[in-house]
Amino acid sequence: MHGNDNWINSYLDAILDAGKGAAAAGAGAGAGARGRGGGGDRPSLLLRERGHFSPARYFVEEVITGYDETDLYKTWLRANAMRSPQEKNTRLENMTWRIWNVARKKKEFEKEEANRLSKRRLETEKPRNDATAEMSEDLFEGVKGEDAGDPSVAYGDSTTGNTPRISSFDKLYIVLISLHGLIRGENMELGRDSDTGGQVKYVVELAKALSSCPGVYRVDLLTRQILAPNFDRGYGEPDEMLASTSFKNFKCERGENSGAHIIRIPFGPKDKHLAKENIWPFIQEFVDGALGHIVRMSKTIGEETGSVCPVWPAVIHGHYASAGVAAALLSGALNVPMVFTGHFLGKDKLEGLLKQGRQTREQINVTYKIMRRIEAEELSLDASEIVIASTRQEIEEQWNLYDGFEVMLARKLRALVKRGANCYGRYMPRMVIIPPGVEFGQLIHDFDIYGAKITHLQPLRIHLFGLRKPMILAIARPYAEKNIATLVKAFGECHPLRELANLTLIMGNREAISKMNKISAAVLTSVLTLIDEYDLYGQVAYPKHHKHSEVPDIYRLAARTKGAFVNVAYFEQFGVTLIEAAMHGLPVIATKHGAPVEIHQSSDVPSNSRVKFALDHNYRSHIEYRWGGEGLRKYLVKWAFAVVERRGRTEKQIIFEDSEHSSTYCLAFRVVNPNHLPPLKELQKLMRIQSLRCHALYNHGATRLSVIPIHASRSQALRYLSICWGIELPDAVVIVGETGDSDYEELFGGLHKTVILKGGFNTPANRIHTVRRYPLQDVVALDSSNIIAIEGFSTGDIRSAMQQQLGIPTQ
Repeated sequence: MHGNDNWINSYLDAILDAGKGAAAAGAGAGAGARGRGGGGDRPSLLLRERGHFSPARYFVEEVITGYDETDLYKTWLRANAMRSPQEKNTRLENMTWRIWNVARKKKEFEKEEANRLSKRRLETEKPRNDATAEMSEDLFEGVKGEDAGDPSVAYGDSTTGNTPRISSFDKLYIVLISLHGLIRGENMELGRDSDTGGQVKYVVELAKALSSCPGVYRVDLLTRQILAPNFDRGYGEPDEMLASTSFKNFKCERGENSGAHIIRIPFGPKDKHLAKENIWPFIQEFVDGALGHIVRMSKTIGEETGSVCPVWPAVIHGHYASAGVAAALLSGALNVPMVFTGHFLGKDKLEGLLKQGRQTREQINVTYKIMRRIEAEELSLDASEIVIASTRQEIEEQWNLYDGFEVMLARKLRALVKRGANCYGRYMPRMVIIPPGVEFGQLIHDFDIYGAKITHLQPLRIHLFGLRKPMILAIARPYAEKNIATLVKAFGECHPLRELANLTLIMGNREAISKMNKISAAVLTSVLTLIDEYDLYGQVAYPKHHKHSEVPDIYRLAARTKGAFVNVAYFEQFGVTLIEAAMHGLPVIATKHGAPVEIHQSSDVPSNSRVKFALDHNYRSHIEYRWGGEGLRKYLVKWAFAVVERRGRTEKQIIFEDSEHSSTYCLAFRVVNPNHLPPLKELQKLMRIQSLRCHALYNHGATRLSVIPIHASRSQALRYLSICWGIELPDAVVIVGETGDSDYEELFGGLHKTVILKGGFNTPANRIHTVRRYPLQDVVALDSSNIIAIEGFSTGDIRSAMQQQLGIPTQ
């Protein structure tokens, strides 16, 4: 990497130039060979590859192609110099027929290959042409000049761009991910196996170079911890600090946790070294472990640098398809920009293997898990701000094979973005060409996940030691029927809850207790006695005075700390505070006696006071990423109209828009005949061709189709809550049905425990899960000790399974 600082600068420049949402990422020098595991293929190695082998094809491609008739004639003369004329004639005739036969086979192969490529081109171009035709004329109005035909509009060279340098900024935290191969800082074992090649060197040198850039405080290269026998113990070290490259043009003070580090996250079998094809079932487990590390490190960097808030990663950069999936999930959980480098793309590899003719598509998929890899690359296109490519050919001939990217459409959309025009929810990531060895750029990035600071509510500050802990809030007058003492007693007896959260009691305004009426005085005396008995000082706030105008701020504070509102009254006539709390985004826990149940269910509540819980604004900023909104809805309505069940000459529509169950970030559709569900993967393909980035899933026993943002899912919501509420993922339990919805597989992987309830809906599972182009066992470790299956649905069955099989206390 020495002497390549200009390349690093231009790389960062290109990332910043991609748009407002992008942030720092990079590519290392000296890594000319990307992810191909070392040297080039040789014919002698091809013979030893597993699978079917065609001698005729091998002879044509590897022998005949390299020689002309003169070479063959000379070879014949040398081989037959000592033979009789009759024997020579016989051998010459045999050789002639063999060569003719081989030449004929070669032409047959060429014709078959041409037909296959022509068919694939038609299959690819037709939906893309249809997509372009379906887009309204005003979408591309005026996009005809230089912008529409300029390749730099769709993707840019690394040497262009005039973004500001970052030399005057600091505290940038960058995360790189590369999951396979043997990764260490020194004495790399390049070539030891097929996974330890150019990509390993590339990402290590990248981390070193980035850490030496002015303004970059820390770079983490996340990979897999390897504790298997016969491997150096260094691959099992959780943290390895890398020696940075020499940049003498700047000096800055660094803390204990600064610099470049290889962070090894344990996932998968502890005693095995996994090839990249076998990593897929354990990626969710890696994501959960990586998430915990990033959260801890962000807080540490914030404390070390004197920041008020944690210093979250400026960018998460995934290398190769498996790391692309991990980066997409982490990007969504943390609301951090994602950058992706494919290194060696799955569709390009598939085309090459099919061309060799030694294996069928099915055999290739079994050996290389190629369909899972291709889907991972499609997902990376969906989630990335920027895709780094080495050459223009990689973009135009390799990425152009994918549903989620098309060169001409990318140019048009990019031109619209530059002009500030409406793209109707369509998006394609920016392709940036950065050949190894060119210059990098520098950047500025400032990220604050928490927003404004608390500057008031002093009555709460004097009672509580940690205002950022989740707040359990109760607002009630000190009357016996409000049952406040029971709430304090329950809080005091639950030590895990006391460690996790604070309790705030707003019990009206008061003067001296001795001057209050007997009932209220007795309640307050009981509360204070319990606080003293359980030693809850610093964990319970009970301000003596508060202004009415401060009540909304108290609700907001509880909501911002991810707390909850509690009403434990023996009976509640109406419960205005429940509605107020819900309107401010607080989850509500309420008595089942009285109005609270009807408040939640009844449609008779006035519209201006009805409960739809308010959105968590932080989470909203996570999931609104690339959300198509109304443009997406219109396309889906048009698509649903075309999905019909055919009976003879009659056609019957089977999917209808469900406005009642739709929301801003969930477009719902009714399925009237689940037995005729269209394959979900085809809808996903159409969305990508249209440059609409979203998740589609069948749910509710295959009677509903839901389309949600790319970063919204149940598994991602769990990770988000783990960050906001400080939940340890190994302590979380997810309960799922036996067949589940079409996003079923996402709920299995990770550090959390999963309980499968066998039986349930009679769901056409095979149709639902046609979204998957690969077997479930390719992506889920079904033999994991974190996954159990039980018969029965009762609370006792679930509790018993959690205790006996997962070792989780249920009291």
